[in-house]
Amino acid sequence: MFWDGQRWIPDAPAPGRRSPSPIKPRRLRDWLATIPLVLLVPALLAPMLPAQAGRAVPSNETPAIRVRGSVAPGGSVKLMGTGFTPVARAAITWDVPVDQVEWSNGAAICLSGDQKGEKLSLADLAYRFGRTGGPVANQASVNLHGIGPGFAVHLCDVEVDPETGGVTVLRYTAAQDVGRAIHASYVEGQMQGGAAQGIGWALNEEYIFDTDGKMENPGFLDYRMPVASDLPMIDTIMIEVPCRNTPFGAKGVGEVPIVPPLAAVANAVRGAIGKRPHSLPLSPPRIHALIANGHS
Repeated sequence: MFWDGQRWIPDAPAPGRRSPSPIKPRRLRDWLATIPLVLLVPALLAPMLPAQAGRAVPSNETPAIRVRGSVAPGGSVKLMGTGFTPVARAAITWDVPVDQVEWSNGAAICLSGDQKGEKLSLADLAYRFGRTGGPVANQASVNLHGIGPGFAVHLCDVEVDPETGGVTVLRYTAAQDVGRAIHASYVEGQMQGGAAQGIGWALNEEYIFDTDGKMENPGFLDYRMPVASDLPMIDTIMIEVPCRNTPFGAKGVGEVPIVPPLAAVANAVRGAIGKRPHSLPLSPPRIHALIANGHS
């Protein structure tokens, strides 16, 4: 196909085939001819769309919030969540003013109109988000002042095999000032996970290098971390002393229990063999050398 200055001319057709018609460039009038159709389609589809689909979401609507963590994000949650009443979406659904919707006992209640007395739960409203303005989103920031320090005491019982130097944790208890435990089982899990990580640091976790400086345990196969079968059930004692400097009185609870296990396990090993280790981790070769030679 080639351009002769006025139109596109196709190449010669193969024998037995009909030559196609010349292709003309589209003119402005050809494009303008499609405009009525473009304008007509939305008009035809409008009756098929939800009645409230095009309504704007009131700017004073308070959103649902999804955040990670409790302390720093909690400040934003507290600012945004005060008086959390998503009545604006309910008002759109019922086509009534926002002040004619009340939030009570976990549901929006219509105070006027044909739907007076009807209720919509948060789940009902969420189901209608797509028809009342789309997903609910917002943002806020907070400048926290002061800190919420954490305190912990860990107790550890161990058994040491004098022939191999292997250390077995028989019982472990973690007591901690957790501020206000907003979700007690989550707080307990954080304390147990931190203690398990600290026990791993105390007993096994280390980088091993050869004489050329090459790491000999670069993967999880050789980098020894504790698994469930290596540890007993970690008992937890939560001391709730709400912090004055943080939202809801919460404190960070996952970092504090990582530190005490190193000292707690080392003290327990000293009590078991009568000699104090001075280096970590307390791996079997080091404990065996400490028992045999008096130093690790």
